[in-house]
Amino acid sequence: MGKELKVVLDRLELPLDPLSGAVKSEQANSMVKVAKHRQSHPVITQQLWSSITAIRGQRQIANMERITRHMSREHHVNQMDSEMQLQYCVKDGLLESYTMIRSKGSNAGLEQQGYKLPEIDEFEKPDSDWYCFNCHRPGEVLACHVCWRVFHPVCTSQNEDSSSQFVCAICKALKKKHSIKRKKLNTLLSYTIQRLREKSMVFNRIRGHERLNILIYRPMDLRMIERNCQQLYYKCPEEFHADARNILHNAAIQYGEYHDTVDLARLMVKDCIYDVSDDYF
Repeated sequence: MGKELKVVLDRLELPLDPLSGAVKSEQANSMVKVAKHRQSHPVITQQLWSSITAIRGQRQIANMERITRHMSREHHVNQMDSEMQLQYCVKDGLLESYTMIRSKGSNAGLEQQGYKLPEIDEFEKPDSDWYCFNCHRPGEVLACHVCWRVFHPVCTSQNEDSSSQFVCAICKALKKKHSIKRKKLNTLLSYTIQRLREKSMVFNRIRGHERLNILIYRPMDLRMIERNCQQLYYKCPEEFHADARNILHNAAIQYGEYHDTVDLARLMVKDCIYDVSDDYF
């Protein structure tokens, strides 16, 4: 993971914690009030889930030693990063730690710390996302006062003072007035969706493991966007574009931002931008 995070840092030019993968706000406007939602890296979190599931499937305790060995062998994550991510996941409620007494072997009677996956039914979503909508990473973020999105201060060009409430650029864009009627707009957008579904079939329906709902705050796929068009949901092209960007956001959280699926999502968003441009309407 260390090399991957450094590559991401170089490309994004963001201040990044080399162990957590979380963006730090040291370069942000000190007047802006930020909140730390999560510190754990979403892709590494899923790898830890996979490792713990595999270890427990062998009827073994998923302790630190076994987890770090499995992470190194299967996911090429070094020991230091695995240990740090385990701590972050426990703090973020994405893993649970427990202590038990060894009953066998030379270490019988000694305490041993293990890790397990949390119960999904006990999980409650907060009022806003856990990951920056721009770079899809954890860290200290600004929560939009209007919607559920959050942004690192360095990921938004808006200058907010401490006395004002942060409103993201997406919500501001949604206030733009258009002369096109809602029925006509949604009809045109339905044609766009048909083309996107033909070119980007992987986004027609959400796929993934059952625990994605504690990583992905707002599920979205092309089928859901098509249903919105049928119900005349969209009042402006910017709403449509925001939902397309949400697909990209979710894909980056699930797969990592340099996965082929995420590259395909970026192309889909570019096609969407072209189709919902003012010239098109």
